[in-house]
Parts: sequence; C-alpha cells; structure tokens
Amino acid sequence: MSKILNKSDILDFDDLPTKEIPVSEWGKDSCVKIRVISGLQRQEWYEALRVLRAECKEDEEAFIVRFQELKNLMLSMAIVDEGNRPVFSKEEAAGLSKKNPSVTDRLFTDVRNFCGMSQESQGNLEKN
Repeated sequence: MSKILNKSDILDFDDLPTKEIPVSEWGKDSCVKIRVISGLQRQEWYEALRVLRAECKEDEEAFIVRFQELKNLMLSMAIVDEGNRPVFSKEEAAGLSKKNPSVTDRLFTDVRNFCGMSQESQGNLEKN
C-alpha cells in the first residue's frame, strides 16, 4: 500500500531536480549546475515579464534590450552550487550581462526548457 503523504512530507521533500550543462567557453571541462526553479520563483519571473511587457508595450526595441535583465534573473534563480544553493543573488544577476551573450542565451534556453517554461510548453498550457 502506498504511503499517504502529510503536509510535512510534501513541503520538506526536495522535488526540484538538477542537471549539469557543459560551458566550455568558461573553461576546459567546465559546467554549470542548474536547478528547476520553484513555483514561487516562477511566479516572480512571470510577474517581472508582465511588468516589462506593460512598460514596453509601445517600444519593442526597449523590450528586447530589457528582456536580457529577465534572462539574467532566471539564470540567477537556476544556477546553483554543489550544495544546490544559488550561485548568484538577484542583485548579482546583472553581472551576467558582462558575459558572452551566446553562452548566456544558450543557458537561458536550457533553463527554460528544463523548468518546463519553453515557448512550446507555454503554448500547450495556454491551450488547456
């Protein structure tokens, strides 16, 4: 018979998987470890996206430029150390703008896909 979980069982269980992504551009045999962002972090990210869309609804170029801030925010939420603690604080996320954009764009895409937040995943959610 299956165990019926109580509140503590559910809330204390770490159900946010991780994976390593090679980043040879940052050193030979180097990788970053990413973790699926929590539901609360996902809400925060989507709220930041909603605000950005509202602020830039008349200016697509500004949206594209400022969207990089949201990419960095997501990376700061998802990149973790060996103990699954965030490597970057939200305040430090802007520092990722100084890195090679092809690398951070690739990592952002990997994180979105790993978190089930790819454009395809979002399209499927909106249909249901």
